[in-house]
Amino acid sequence: MFDVFCAQNVLCAPPAGGVLGEGTVFRIDLVSAQLDISVAGGYVVLAWPTNLTGFVLQSNANLSAPSWGAVSTQPAIFGDQNVVSNAPASGAVFYRLVK
Repeated sequence: MFDVFCAQNVLCAPPAGGVLGEGTVFRIDLVSAQLDISVAGGYVVLAWPTNLTGFVLQSNANLSAPSWGAVSTQPAIFGDQNVVSNAPASGAVFYRLVK
């Protein structure tokens, strides 16, 4: 066995030169952050799993000139979900999760 230096969901590598001296091999673990969007009681409801730590919900009204900003409403926790509800905007609003 060999030592691999990793942080959660970050680039990992064995010692320089690889275990067998045949080059360095890397492993990248990506976290899929799924944002669920629905409408309930006239509100836009956004939800994502609580085990996705460190993510920030952002919104933007114009993808032609993107200017993403953090959504000011802090998520509430319901079961295993972070949940934010917003009144619908008069125009389009786009959402994303970033880390």
